Amino acid sequence: MLPVPTHWPLIEAAALPETRFTITQTLVMRAGLTPGMSVLVHGAAGGIGGAAIQIATILGARAIAVVSSPEKAEYARELGAVATINYTSEDIAARALALTDGRGVDRVLDIIGGAMTQTNIVASARGGHIVQVSTLDASKAEVSLGQLMAVQLTLSGSTLRPQSAQTKADIATRIRMDLLPALAAPGSGGRA
Repeated sequence: MLPVPTHWPLIEAAALPETRFTITQTLVMRAGLTPGMSVLVHGAAGGIGGAAIQIATILGARAIAVVSSPEKAEYARELGAVATINYTSEDIAARALALTDGRGVDRVLDIIGGAMTQTNIVASARGGHIVQVSTLDASKAEVSLGQLMAVQLTLSGSTLRPQSAQTKADIATRIRMDLLPALAAPGSGGRA
């Protein structure tokens, strides 16, 4: 169990387990997000994407938000994104490479799947890790395995629900130690 963060309305805190547990387990614990890394966040104005931006920011990583409108870009910046990419008018991979001085992003949080998987590979840095948590576009993807191997990428997929009680307890411990102090700070406002 986790306490309700100070200054959070109860209704906003109710969203904390689903979104924060998912991101903490996949992007932090499994993909090893650490301070200084860059992370490309698809669906940045949604619950999972917003949680990824907040968690990345709290942990000292740089979130790059993929959005579809100026309003969603502003929301993502309010959550802590250092940059935004509007997928309706910009080439995601080219912009991600430009934002990282040609290096590529260290981590990718993807909720799209399908053709976006190849875009994520192109946008990734050597040794990067792509985390697939949903497949809104398609559950199948055609990717260049040669490209994946050439830059030594890891592609992982996960969902929260089938995890053991012990795994969920470990995730809760990590959230309690690493995230709750920042989420409880004045001004965090329960932006779920």
